[in-house]
Amino acid sequence: MGWAAKLGLICMVLVIGFFALGALQPDDGSADKRAAIDTCWNEQKNPALDPATQRFVASTCQTLEREFKQQFGQQP
Repeated sequence: MGWAAKLGLICMVLVIGFFALGALQPDDGSADKRAAIDTCWNEQKNPALDPATQRFVASTCQTLEREFKQQFGQQP
């Protein structure tokens, strides 16, 4: 596994961490989930990632956005 793939996996762990933090807070968590989605897209734009990893991260970001819309009824 190359360093770019490892970086992509680290990004995913960070996103999951954001969701875990959001689950611990008493509010609806939408702010934390928006922040996680923003972080995801920022990481996807990293020019150090190879194209395959960028596509994988983009797919994950799209999934996070879709789940946000389903949960909160609006775009993040």
